[in-house]
Amino acid sequence: MKKLILIVIATFVNVCVFSQIAKESTKDGLHGDINNLDIDSLNRLMVIEINQYRKDAGLTELTIKTEFQQHCKEWGEYLIKTNQFIHATSGPTGWLGECLAGGGFHTIHSTYKNFVHNKVSGWKNSPRHWEIIMNPNATMIGVYTSFSEVDGFWADTVSVLLVGQ
Repeated sequence: MKKLILIVIATFVNVCVFSQIAKESTKDGLHGDINNLDIDSLNRLMVIEINQYRKDAGLTELTIKTEFQQHCKEWGEYLIKTNQFIHATSGPTGWLGECLAGGGFHTIHSTYKNFVHNKVSGWKNSPRHWEIIMNPNATMIGVYTSFSEVDGFWADTVSVLLVGQ
């Protein structure tokens, strides 16, 4: 009985400690628990990670363009609503290419940083997508992640990224 009580107490303490760590990690708005969604922070982190790769390659950073951002949002929400995963056939003036990343969502302990890194890594491992992202002529970017929710958890996600001039 003593052993059971000690296990219960240890479990409670672990839950409290890890809960506090999770709260502390959300203060910068970029490493928060994915289920406490701040879509703007998620999108900003994606741009930051992409720009780091571009900087490491000696390319200029991409600047968020409002028209691209709006297109990504509308297209991503359309894809979620219609349960499709297809590239757009047209976009705003100046676009050079589009990248999509989809997938269901994961665990309650995933962070924005992990989520974004998985999406960007998928594009990096696809030569055609990476060619779009690393286009030396690109100066602008739009990115938006749309999602559907089932029982309080992300059931599906679509990240749309657009680069251009």
